[in-house]
Amino acid sequence: MTVRDAKAGIASVEPALDEEVIDGRTYWFAGPRAPAPSGSTSAHLLPNYDEYWVAYKDRGPVGGASGRDAFAQSLVLDGRFAGRWRRTLKKDSVLVEASPHRRLSRAETRALASAVNRYGRFMERPTQLIVKSAFPNI
Repeated sequence: MTVRDAKAGIASVEPALDEEVIDGRTYWFAGPRAPAPSGSTSAHLLPNYDEYWVAYKDRGPVGGASGRDAFAQSLVLDGRFAGRWRRTLKKDSVLVEASPHRRLSRAETRALASAVNRYGRFMERPTQLIVKSAFPNI
């Protein structure tokens, strides 16, 4: 798709889009979303080459993943890059090892565990989570 095609597409649905300018860049999104519950934290285990990274030239707004970082399995917390993850398939289960780039809060750890449980349901196997870190007390 060319830039011209993208601009024409946006113009064709502009009345249905909201626009926000942040640091001189324009972002378009579809209408207002319901607010997230207060204090809620989201976690996602993204696969290799996920569109969240590879579809954008500028990855700064979601955590700055660049180069080869954009193509590895990513841990995303509250929409921002937070580390890596990998899985080991076992006969009757899945081991998920998460390597966050920083210390996780309790809410983030719970959200990560929930994401791992969702992944286990998708794989139709029970999961085990190991959080690997160079940080003490995690």
